[in-house]
Amino acid sequence: MKKSRYLAQAEKYFKAGEYDQAKIEYLKVLRVDSGNAVAYARCGAMWADEGVPLRAGAYLLKARELASKDLDNRYKLVLVYLRVGQPNEAFKEATEILKQAPDNGPALALLAETALTPEQTQTAEQELQKFPQQDNPYVEVANAALAIRKGDLAKAETALNHALSLDPKCVQAHIGLAQLSLNKKDNARAEQEVKAAADLSPVRSRERLAYAEFKMQKGEKEEAKSYLEDLTKRARDFIGAWLLQARLAQSEKKYDEVAALLQNVFSRDPDNIEGRVVQAQALLGKGDLKQGTEILERADKSFANNPLIKYQLALAYLQGKNTSQAMNELEQAITLAPKYVEAIVLLAQLRLRAGDPRSVITPLESALQLRPDVTQIRTLLA
Repeated sequence: MKKSRYLAQAEKYFKAGEYDQAKIEYLKVLRVDSGNAVAYARCGAMWADEGVPLRAGAYLLKARELASKDLDNRYKLVLVYLRVGQPNEAFKEATEILKQAPDNGPALALLAETALTPEQTQTAEQELQKFPQQDNPYVEVANAALAIRKGDLAKAETALNHALSLDPKCVQAHIGLAQLSLNKKDNARAEQEVKAAADLSPVRSRERLAYAEFKMQKGEKEEAKSYLEDLTKRARDFIGAWLLQARLAQSEKKYDEVAALLQNVFSRDPDNIEGRVVQAQALLGKGDLKQGTEILERADKSFANNPLIKYQLALAYLQGKNTSQAMNELEQAITLAPKYVEAIVLLAQLRLRAGDPRSVITPLESALQLRPDVTQIRTLLA
């Protein structure tokens, strides 16, 4: 039977980590059996591993519809919701996992992480109290997340250190300690924890990319480049790593290198939103205003409610001296993402130039609360 043959071949490729081939075979399965939950779940998992959450989400949602008791799939869906900036949906999904599996530690940790409202925090605290195994690293990670929400960083650090005493390989605890170390400006400890999380994670993982990004932010671009090149040698389909290499090349104005790196993205995901943004940035950097702007305009039509695209489109319009259109895009970006500090600051600058100082005070004061480290905001308010 075709379906059995396709599925067996797909599973073989999937388990071997050969994702490009596995996707081809799983799509064959779906052509003959459009309700195959395993094929949807596997495709979603692969896209998520490769760092393409928008594509992953569609497959994972369909898999959930077909197999609501597949908790591994639902956990991946929580992570995707977080990646695309939907913490409320992530919270709901984590809650559903705990209803079916009250002892699911990773889901408990994510529930606490995504508890943003007082009601959600109360729910997370209740789940934490009734968790069947209290001496568990994920309980401590959840305790830390709730403590951070309340501003008790000392309690959070104690909880995370206890989590690591229970399980030195707890990735979430290392990530939490890295974030706390950055808050304390202890960059050495932060790097140690980011690296530990990366080393404990699969080759295709957000944690590996986070370590490369940390190196880039430190200015250690050659080390970051070597690290990313190693990742793509080990997993040629790791789209997230190709994208980060392209961003690195873009920051160094190596525009031809950007184009070559992005071919590894577009050959697998022609509509990759982040890739198209980097491509447009490179073209604009080369002075090709027309093509760069057109790429962003097409992306804006395909992903109409994406604030990142609207912000980049505003920059392109500014480069073309179209200030009114740039301001329009920035206003839309801020409506979609009210905490988008970069968009708030740029719009304030444009309004000040237009002689409208009163309209910028309240937005800038809000931005300052979100990002007190951005001195430019204080300068504009002065």
